Amino acid sequence: MTENDLEQACIDWFRALDWEYAHGETISPGGFSPERGHYNEVVLAPRLRSALERLNLGNQCVRP
Repeated sequence: MTENDLEQACIDWFRALDWEYAHGETISPGGFSPERGHYNEVVLAPRLRSALERLNLGNQCVRP
């Protein structure tokens, strides 16, 4: 099994669990729809914030 085979198997598995998939080049800095400014930003902060707000409906979200 190659690294690509493993990656594709994991992508398929997460998609089967209804996870959203976004191709790395699309969301990378300079991509069609960038979601981070630099490659060293490992957490996609807007996605994380949105998920936390959905999980905590009715609670105030403190923004920095």
